[in-house]
Amino acid sequence: MPRRTLVLFAFTVSGCVGPLTQPMAQVQAATELGCSTRKTTLTSTGWGGWLAEGCGKYVRLQCDDDDDGLFSSARCVRNGNVELTYEGQRRQAKPGQAFDDDAAASALEEAGQRASQSCRTATGPRGQGQAHVTFERGAVAGVVVDAPFAHTPAGDCVADKLQRVTIPPFDGMPVVVAAQFAL
Repeated sequence: MPRRTLVLFAFTVSGCVGPLTQPMAQVQAATELGCSTRKTTLTSTGWGGWLAEGCGKYVRLQCDDDDDGLFSSARCVRNGNVELTYEGQRRQAKPGQAFDDDAAASALEEAGQRASQSCRTATGPRGQGQAHVTFERGAVAGVVVDAPFAHTPAGDCVADKLQRVTIPPFDGMPVVVAAQFAL
């Protein structure tokens, strides 16, 4: 009886990036955030993505390796805007600075218009909708989309647009504001 040999190949894929990506991401993060590499921290988000934080700001980076066998290099680019962390916003708020109703209303109206243009789905609910947006220190701390859009792809898209809203930092307790949109 012939003997068969089974050969197994095992390998791991760790985000498809090589050893040069993290140091390059650290340098790029420091440049984007305007701080030293010692004051920046990196968290891998997988597949060459990094979340970098430092000096009260954060930025997302996308990196890849160019390894042709002879020379290796890594390239990292910013994926989105540099934003203030919660701590960075808290530091910017002046003691006693009040919540700016007009700035919140204007920013939410713009976000609602963007949502109306890009969040409609072929099979999802249509019509007027409302979401409740919680602001804390100038950034959105949470979004709750009301029925019938809640827990739908269209509602998730609206929540994503509203989550990106920022207003001038303010001191005090979180503030909840209703946002209107039409899909």
